[in-house]
Amino acid sequence: MLKIKKFLGSKSGIFVLSVVLGLGLSCIFKMSCDSQSCIVYKAPDYSEKKIIKYNNKCFTPTEHMETCDTNKEIVGL
Repeated sequence: MLKIKKFLGSKSGIFVLSVVLGLGLSCIFKMSCDSQSCIVYKAPDYSEKKIIKYNNKCFTPTEHMETCDTNKEIVGL
């Protein structure tokens, strides 16, 4: 027990203890995201016809059906 107190009182002991505590805290607050399922895409609710302000410009969201164009790239969300 005396050796542990002596080690923790030294500079190298304080350094080792700081590293161990830092790694422990980083593991507690680490957010693990293995795939893109963690990414949340948010869009305005179309049932509420509201005016949306984006980059100091106002927009009104509208819905319309559009046929697929083979020349356009399809991006999965």
